[in-house]
Amino acid sequence: VREEGNDISLEFFGVGNRRMTAYRSSDLLNWTRWDVPGNDGTPLNPATPHTLTGSRDTREQFFRFEFEER
Repeated sequence: VREEGNDISLEFFGVGNRRMTAYRSSDLLNWTRWDVPGNDGTPLNPATPHTLTGSRDTREQFFRFEFEER
């Protein structure tokens, strides 16, 4: 996780033949899909680093990844 000004970025590697979706929450109870470019559940190459970047919320934010086998 990296903060740059008003943006927050999640850097990660894909997991072979798995869909990945990032979710965020401000209270650890209610989760929503993080609506940023590239967070569409498309399987990603595990040999390549990937980054999701979006605007930083003014509240505390928590992130989780959900992996789904294709």
